[in-house]
Amino acid sequence: MKKYWFACLTALATIFSMSAATPLGPVEAPKSDGPALYTSLGTAFTYQGQLKTNGSPATGNYDLRFILYDSAVGGSQIPGTPILTKAGVAVSQGLFTVQLDFGNVFGNVRLFLDIAVRPAGSGTYTVLSPRQEITPAPYARFAFQASNAANAQTVPWTGVTGKPAAISRRKIYVPAGGFGYYPSANISAVNWGLLWKNVVQPAGFVLPRPADWDPTTSFGVTLYFALPTAPSGGTTKWRLLAGGGWLNVGSGSAASGWDSLDYRVTEDAPALTFYAAGPYTNLMKAQSWTAKWSSTHHTWYFGTGVSSANDFVHNPIWHFAFVRGNASGNGESYSGDMLVVAAEIDYVTVP
Repeated sequence: MKKYWFACLTALATIFSMSAATPLGPVEAPKSDGPALYTSLGTAFTYQGQLKTNGSPATGNYDLRFILYDSAVGGSQIPGTPILTKAGVAVSQGLFTVQLDFGNVFGNVRLFLDIAVRPAGSGTYTVLSPRQEITPAPYARFAFQASNAANAQTVPWTGVTGKPAAISRRKIYVPAGGFGYYPSANISAVNWGLLWKNVVQPAGFVLPRPADWDPTTSFGVTLYFALPTAPSGGTTKWRLLAGGGWLNVGSGSAASGWDSLDYRVTEDAPALTFYAAGPYTNLMKAQSWTAKWSSTHHTWYFGTGVSSANDFVHNPIWHFAFVRGNASGNGESYSGDMLVVAAEIDYVTVP
């Protein structure tokens, strides 16, 4: 009785992956009067093995049977997959090559081949052991399923689902050292930013409207600051001076004068409560403002309404300044020095 010995050539030789590749992007086939040069990638893969009889490399013609299982031992045949028989396979010095096609079943799971052999056209099949695990190369088929996205490079950003919310957000960080202000004892530069006395003197910054901002979405302005001391509890309530401007508006234009940093509106931040800090110093805080939408003027604005200098969709220049709340009489209780560190613009990018 002959004893068959079989080795899957995962280590001895190779289990080949699919020999063709699908272009990653749209490809225009060369113009021809004949049939198309490109066809869809199939599900078949090339399999190579080594067969021995009584310890010696086999030579001759053999029938081979392949069944796909979900386990190395026991388990079940993968539902819907065929039993593949390859009749009269030529084996030379123990080596053979066959093409197998179980359909589109290679996903992120381990699968095993149950292989049986007999001399061509005679006798019963001898099941070989152990089953041979399908190594990752055929699983490349799974990667090609991405082509079902109808060429992913052409899918619009708005059509992509499951995007993390933060992926579309961007922040512009402005250190307090970059603020514009009138140098005086009221506001002065220190190691961490600007030391800001309890005065109505403003300081702020100017920037172009972000080119990648999605104007269908709101944006926010945040001021980061610290209380050098807080012997008792209270509230802070900074005031925002927000405006937009045009560039180089000529004197003959009806809009002359709109290109001014002095065109701006006032909006107070919500009251922020803090507690007595005891021996602790430089207590970090932040206050924010969020632009509001006008369905009448189709723009984002701050303050109580839209004006020519408060139209953040159409004005190409944005400028923001900040004023101490206690000095402005808006209900802020903290009257000590402030240490302003930075400001930030937070917005959603164009899809």
